[in-house]
Amino acid sequence: MSCADAGERIEHVEVHDGPPLTIGLFLAAESIEQAERTAYAVVRRALDRHPGLAQAKVVSCLTPLVAPFYEGLLAPSPYRGGLLRPQPDPDSPEQ
Repeated sequence: MSCADAGERIEHVEVHDGPPLTIGLFLAAESIEQAERTAYAVVRRALDRHPGLAQAKVVSCLTPLVAPFYEGLLAPSPYRGGLLRPQPDPDSPEQ
């Protein structure tokens, strides 16, 4: 987190030494694109500033979405269908 600027809103960092080395950043951002740009900038700074990371490179920078989790929070009932859940069978006695 020492490589983050004050306005980058990094909340948590996870490092998995692999292989491959994986750095996970949890941050607050206005959009997915902004989150990915911020994460890339912070990781690039870390690679540039820390000699132990000199051989590392950024292979990808992406935001994993956890849609099923959030869809479950938005669903008014666990028995109703949603984007990732089939609609209930109207002929089924379990409604």
